Amino acid sequence: MTEVAKSQAEIFDHIAGVLVDLFELEREDITPESNLYEDLDIDSIDAIDLIVELKQWTGKKFSPKLSRWSARCRMW
Repeated sequence: MTEVAKSQAEIFDHIAGVLVDLFELEREDITPESNLYEDLDIDSIDAIDLIVELKQWTGKKFSPKLSRWSARCRMW
């Protein structure tokens, strides 16, 4: 992520693309309201893969609390 700030739409599009690529989900099944665990069947191991990719994309560290919480969260 080379720009300092991205719009919510750009961030969502990137995350949706990652979910499609990593977990072979259908793009049309992914919405900002999607629950990673309940709607997209992303388990805790999958969430770690997602966090690793987002860490690489943003260049930021994610806290362990976020890692545990992420599989239960909505995208926004």
